[in-house]
Amino acid sequence: TIIFYIHQPRYSIFKLFDTVLLMDKGKTFYQSPALGLLPHFNIQGYPCDVHDHPADFALDVLIDASR
Repeated sequence: TIIFYIHQPRYSIFKLFDTVLLMDKGKTFYQSPALGLLPHFNIQGYPCDVHDHPADFALDVLIDASR
């Protein structure tokens, strides 16, 4: 069940999320606590710049990974 869907939330809203689900072409790409998103991508070889917005960064990673 999807309770709430926000496409590219501003950072103040993103910080309030408990869990994030990222999907690409119908497949789950990431589903875990929001605070684990950036460390997960860092381990996968996608480090996030300190001043990057996490939601924008996640979309950039999805685009790059789906190529």
